[in-house]
Amino acid sequence: MKARRTIALIVILLGTIFLLNNLFDLDLSIIKLLLAIGFVALGILLLSGRRVSGFADGTLDDKELVIFGSAYTYPRSGPKPENYTTIFGERTLKFDRVDTAEKLVTVSAYFAENTLLIPKDMPVTIRAHAVFGEVRLPDGKEVNFGDRSFAHKTDEKGSSVVLQVTAVFGEVKCIWV
Repeated sequence: MKARRTIALIVILLGTIFLLNNLFDLDLSIIKLLLAIGFVALGILLLSGRRVSGFADGTLDDKELVIFGSAYTYPRSGPKPENYTTIFGERTLKFDRVDTAEKLVTVSAYFAENTLLIPKDMPVTIRAHAVFGEVRLPDGKEVNFGDRSFAHKTDEKGSSVVLQVTAVFGEVKCIWV
């Protein structure tokens, strides 16, 4: 992702400038020094594309959260709701293994890029929300700021796989396969 590399270089540059300013002025404020080291470390993580998996309490596993990396994910079958969050990374979700008509899947992209590969024969409802981002729906329409809904092959009861999609300074593409 070219944008991620550019952001990483800017963050490294800012951290280096703060660090050099603090070291050569000998006005070593511990907060400024820690902030500078934090900027440099964040930039290095962005460049390396490292993937962070989960939290210590086990609420998320490595399939649900991607930070500074990329992933190719197959959402699970069954009615249990699932959440997929991508931060400063990219992810592809392929829905061909989902066989439940009553399933909620939440997909969030924060400064990230997600691609949702949806089978044409799957009943799906997409609730898209974007804040300074872009969500492109399978019918070619998009939302850049605000909300939009899309429904395909829902039955009389309205049962379908429900995708709640959010893009904040990111991009989510919903594509038929």
